[in-house]
Amino acid sequence: MSTEKKTRTITLTGRAPVTIDEAVWPVVARAAKDRDHNNQELFRRYYLTVRKHADGRALVYGTYSTSWQGEEGKRGGYQIDKEADVAATIAEVGELIGAPQSVIDECVADLPAEELT
Repeated sequence: MSTEKKTRTITLTGRAPVTIDEAVWPVVARAAKDRDHNNQELFRRYYLTVRKHADGRALVYGTYSTSWQGEEGKRGGYQIDKEADVAATIAEVGELIGAPQSVIDECVADLPAEELT
């Protein structure tokens, strides 16, 4: 078994990309949607991901990739502190990449449940 840490570089909006250790920043929510053309070639893909650090900070990021002629992919995201509204940030990133509302809603619904007392 390898003891090498697995890192990932994430593109953020308005700042330099960040490189993280995936074990330190685990995924807590994600959603994806692939759109095809007449059940053939996949030509549009949307991904939204939320990773959370033990100290409460979160990375909310997304990508849109396309093979449709004349279209370009999009990517971006934000690092937010523990007091920030994660659901609102998911919506913001989803809008940034042009994700359908269903992908945004699915990612928000995939967040860990909050315990109410």
